[in-house]
Amino acid sequence: MSDREYIACPYCDADDYALWAEENGWQAVKCRQCDIVYVNPRPTLESIREAARTGLHQNDFGTLDVVGKFSRKKSRKIKRRLLHLYPGADLRGKTIRWLDIGAGFGELLIVIQGLLRHDATVCGVEPCEPKRVHGQQAGLRIEESFSMIEGKFDVISLINVFGHLPNHFEFFGELLKQLTPGGEIVLVTGNGGEVPLEQYPQKLFLPDHLVFAGEKHLSGMLEKLGFDIIEIKRYRVIPLAKMIRRSIKRLFGRRTGKLSPYEQYRSPFRSIWIRARLATDV
Repeated sequence: MSDREYIACPYCDADDYALWAEENGWQAVKCRQCDIVYVNPRPTLESIREAARTGLHQNDFGTLDVVGKFSRKKSRKIKRRLLHLYPGADLRGKTIRWLDIGAGFGELLIVIQGLLRHDATVCGVEPCEPKRVHGQQAGLRIEESFSMIEGKFDVISLINVFGHLPNHFEFFGELLKQLTPGGEIVLVTGNGGEVPLEQYPQKLFLPDHLVFAGEKHLSGMLEKLGFDIIEIKRYRVIPLAKMIRRSIKRLFGRRTGKLSPYEQYRSPFRSIWIRARLATDV
């Protein structure tokens, strides 16, 4: 199909895979060599860029809308977890330049402005126009692309961006140019690549999610790029609203969904938060 292309493994470049899941007319496969999961065939790069701009994905069943909306709950969660990665006075010890990639509606930017010193520089990059405009109207500095951002940064964060990237090594290679010597990355994503499909607690949202990595892939990539891992935090993901709905359906004999609430709670799926520092000799 003209809107799709077959690719080799985005992590190890092997062309040896097995079907892992199907959703929305798309397939996710697991690499037999490194175990990462990725959409194959995937949308063309042009389609990926357009979907990133609009937040809309066309598929065999209509349109997948992943724009969402601003969430104060998300901001509160981000704050708690950032303070786990940066305890004490780590964020106020010096003037910091912080860049958030995939800034969304600005949830992290709002949080980090309150955690850093008053003379800090805080800005974001967000290709999705509805999200970016919302953040800009709230007074946040959010630009469409790297080309609109000047200077280098002490910290670059990517909250649930990894799975949407078509070429991770190329993308993170560009980020290296934006970091100060000894600069840091805050990388957040799920460990779906090391979780059996039947224990994955959420929809896959194919083809918005292009890659499902495991912790070994995340650490391995960062180390290959010259980063030292400072801290890794792992958080259980429990979709409480879905669990309650499924419990009610089970109570009335209408069993639906992949997992029972108990099985969801036992799922090995985690949200992985990594703080890594660029080695000064890179």
